Amino acid sequence: MIQAIAQFGVILLLLLTGMETDLKLVRRVGRAAISVALAGVSVPFIAGVIFGNFMPASLLPEPGHRLVSSLFLGTALAISSVKVVAMIVRDMNFLRRGIGQVIVASAVMEDTMGWIIIAITFSLARHGTVDFPALAESVLGTGIFLLVSLTVGRVAVYKLIRWTNDYLRSEAAVISVILLITGAMALITYAIGVQTVLGAFVAGVLIGESPFLTKHVARQTQKPA
Repeated sequence: MIQAIAQFGVILLLLLTGMETDLKLVRRVGRAAISVALAGVSVPFIAGVIFGNFMPASLLPEPGHRLVSSLFLGTALAISSVKVVAMIVRDMNFLRRGIGQVIVASAVMEDTMGWIIIAITFSLARHGTVDFPALAESVLGTGIFLLVSLTVGRVAVYKLIRWTNDYLRSEAAVISVILLITGAMALITYAIGVQTVLGAFVAGVLIGESPFLTKHVARQTQKPA
């Protein structure tokens, strides 16, 4: 129960982070975010693998499988927590700044790449070879999810929120639809082997772009106290 509540809180955190993400600003800082993400994963991963190859055998869990131990060490150093990054950036009010968008965008990319690395490492540890079908399913699934979300999904979210806003006329209904969209997209990313935070973040981006939601928030902030 506690773990489920904690996971739900993380999903809400990434939803809010996505809603405050400006895609136009992300496009402007896209090259910097990609560079930061690639460096943030590759440098510590390579350093961890190299360090693992020079570790004393007494410190390795399986001295006869030094490569796997080195890969696990490199993976542990390369993985970052997008949940923690998002919380820190939000608390420092950096989300609307260029540096904040670079940090969040690169953290999401690092998290996605990290799960792909974990899949490869676990496959080597279990079977001694890379499970290419499972790896391809994860990579292609992530790519298809992002493509569909930013094209068809954007229109679907727009129309769903518009219909809810026009016909139900209730704050509870709008919030319920937002939670349903977020939960559905989080479950999709979980099903393709990627963390639920990616789905929640993308859902937040799409929901934050909805003009009906923007007008609704504007009306609430303009109400007299």
